[in-house]
Amino acid sequence: MGVVVGISEAMSLAGMDASGKGGVAQDDTEAFRLFKLSADQGNAIGQANLGWSYQNGRGVPQDRELAIEWYKKAAAQGSTFAVEHLKGLGGE
Repeated sequence: MGVVVGISEAMSLAGMDASGKGGVAQDDTEAFRLFKLSADQGNAIGQANLGWSYQNGRGVPQDRELAIEWYKKAAAQGSTFAVEHLKGLGGE
């Protein structure tokens, strides 16, 4: 039996592939686009990855405030990754 993955989860996974994981050539702009599609659908992984993209300026200009905003959305859904990054940015 196969694994069932929703559309927003699939976009987040595709974004991770585009960010250079899984042997796929790195394309930060495409990774950001896919993370954004996933995040806009309420996916916590996509939201956390979007926060990371803004924090690190990967695929978009670096923007601390937008990083905090997206990390907070992911943290509200239980993302420990987002919580840890929020602490590092002082946006707890």
